[in-house]
Amino acid sequence: MAIIKMLSSKATVNKIEKYLTREEKAEEKHISGLNCNHEEFSKECKATNLLYDKNKSAGERKYYHVIQSFSPKDNITPERAHSIAKEFAEKHFNKNEVLIATHKDKEHIHNHFVVNSVSFETGKKYHSDNKNLWDMKRHSNELC
Repeated sequence: MAIIKMLSSKATVNKIEKYLTREEKAEEKHISGLNCNHEEFSKECKATNLLYDKNKSAGERKYYHVIQSFSPKDNITPERAHSIAKEFAEKHFNKNEVLIATHKDKEHIHNHFVVNSVSFETGKKYHSDNKNLWDMKRHSNELC
């Protein structure tokens, strides 16, 4: 079973995108996008924000960062972890652009999800609460 952690940020997605997609962190085949081209993630997020006139001020949440960490005892491959990540993202963030990166740079494999806080479909901001987080944890356990 994996551990799920969620953070939010008021920074732009550019820095986290560059960090998560660095070659020493993730192989190209373990980086993908949901509802976006992962190579254009930050540009597509900016376009969505402009379209709906959102995330203009420094004090607004620009994205959510979800981390799904597997135990080294799980003996999971990066390919399987990435497959789980895509299925997980499809269920929980299907109305947002999401950058998905699977890292194997530590002794445990882990997935990163960067979720644009603005829905490309509705223009509404994504909001997370404890119930939502528990639903994510339960679903992650089912997938594992």
